[in-house]
Amino acid sequence: MGAGKSTVGKILSDSTGYKFIDLDDLIEKTSNKKITDIFSQMGEEQFRKLETDCLTSVSKDNNNLVVSTGGGIVVNQVNLNIIESSGTGIYLKAGIDTIWERIKEERGRPLLDVDNPFETARDLLESRKDLYESADYVVETDGLTPQMISEKIIEILFN
Repeated sequence: MGAGKSTVGKILSDSTGYKFIDLDDLIEKTSNKKITDIFSQMGEEQFRKLETDCLTSVSKDNNNLVVSTGGGIVVNQVNLNIIESSGTGIYLKAGIDTIWERIKEERGRPLLDVDNPFETARDLLESRKDLYESADYVVETDGLTPQMISEKIIEILFN
């Protein structure tokens, strides 16, 4: 969350000619509901099911795609298996201060609709750290622009 996945994904798509898919956008389109509404009306468990369904669908056409997932995709081992078997996983690693600076004014992040969103964001990041770092590649993003991050990823993947 707030690592720049969607922004970097779009730049990667433009740079490589690969099709860009934002999984959260696909979930909203498929369910005809906003992510916040899915969480509030159906709960996180149903959101995670929709997330897995959409990832499964996208993974069937795994050629020339850049897919931006939500940060919680890693909590389901099935999702990790799909990512591992259908593509290259890249973790955009940002420190909590960087992440907080990017998301502190945003609304519409259901998991942060709590009394202390900074603490919750920090705890989520910490609890998922090992899962994130199990990606094929980890790209440190603190202090880098989305363009610079995209260039690092292109260098990793194509050089």
